[in-house]
Amino acid sequence: MQFQIRTYILNIFRLLLLVFVFLLPAPAGYSQARFKPERGTTFLYTVKQGEETYEFDVMVKLMMPYRSFQFHTHHPKTMQGEYNIANPAVKGTDVLILELQDGINNISSGMPLWLSMRAFAELSDSGKTLLSINESALTLFKNTGKTKVKVKLKGVIKSLNCLKLTEADKFTGKLIKGRELVVVNDPANPLVVSYKGKLNLKLKEISGK
Repeated sequence: MQFQIRTYILNIFRLLLLVFVFLLPAPAGYSQARFKPERGTTFLYTVKQGEETYEFDVMVKLMMPYRSFQFHTHHPKTMQGEYNIANPAVKGTDVLILELQDGINNISSGMPLWLSMRAFAELSDSGKTLLSINESALTLFKNTGKTKVKVKLKGVIKSLNCLKLTEADKFTGKLIKGRELVVVNDPANPLVVSYKGKLNLKLKEISGK
């Protein structure tokens, strides 16, 4: 009889434990978007430049050892092209290109839509890096913290873990009201999610594989 009572109590305890585990909140980051760009992955961006607003999509052909993608813009601005970025630029350029040019572009001194590995490493290690946006003068950007950005990932709204970069004075290091940049917080994929400056750019959707 005592054995049956102990067994009954043990079963009740196990049941309560299962209920407790089931009711625990999901771990932080459970609903975060996790994606690894590969051949066929497509990014859709919206752009506002002056009075003009348009969209463009980027389809990845290759991520490493060099970067390659095709793009085309949508009405009212119609343009299409391809970028092939040499490995040294993927690894170490300080030029970030956000205004794409039509035609075939083979480049070794700039990086469209992604930070280089070196720039991201500097942001992680020292909290700052120098970037030339669209080949303008070098600007100091500081890592001003982590943020989450909602995008549509394969048809479902998800949150991307990102880093927010804010323009700062090169001499004093003081943050100034200027350009802001948000990138995916991933050393293997520091993709530009948004940019605020003379050109405003925002990642809207990720699709494909």
